[in-house]
Amino acid sequence: MPTANAATAYAATDATANIALMILQASNNPDIDVDKIEKMYQLYNAEAARLAELEFSKDLIAMQGDITPIATDASFSEGNNSNNGNAKQPRYLSYEKMVAVTKPILTKHGFSLHHEEKTEILGQGQAKNGTVIFNGLVTVTAFLRHKTGKSLATSLTIPFDFSGSKNSNTAQAQGSAVSYGRRYTMAGLLKIATYDDDANFNRTNELVKLMPAQAQTITE
Repeated sequence: MPTANAATAYAATDATANIALMILQASNNPDIDVDKIEKMYQLYNAEAARLAELEFSKDLIAMQGDITPIATDASFSEGNNSNNGNAKQPRYLSYEKMVAVTKPILTKHGFSLHHEEKTEILGQGQAKNGTVIFNGLVTVTAFLRHKTGKSLATSLTIPFDFSGSKNSNTAQAQGSAVSYGRRYTMAGLLKIATYDDDANFNRTNELVKLMPAQAQTITE
């Protein structure tokens, strides 16, 4: 019997099993045309791939349906309203909480998610205090893999973030860009919505959406 890849092997249901049995029987017949065996093998792969695609789509829809909006849990240390003590500071959903909430749901439906980062140094600079810093870009790619072997991926490129206390620390600026990229690529793949559940602001439950430019970048 021919060896299929991970996706086709997983999707070998009754339909593909019957085709595989036909291939095995044909291969034991010395009079069989080799071209016919090859065509049967192509049919086997096509049917297995189709079944894998159906299962992937079904599990993806079910998984995304189980991920309800998640309450934000972190605040930006500096924001446009930082000089107004009565104004609400911008809040966001941390990567750590995003993982903690979604990981059991991903596992339940046969998915796993991981990130890869690629850094590009653009040049050397100098902070206001004279410290040497390095400007650069971080490309963060999120991979959503399914038990069938099928996967989805999305990437986001972000410049080093030298805002606030990170203005003279290249490592912190790079780490902040990585954290941002992980959060937004993961939110984009899993269709995560957030809401503000801060008791200090009367539990407004205000749904927080991606800015149009951010959503477009993730989509692309």
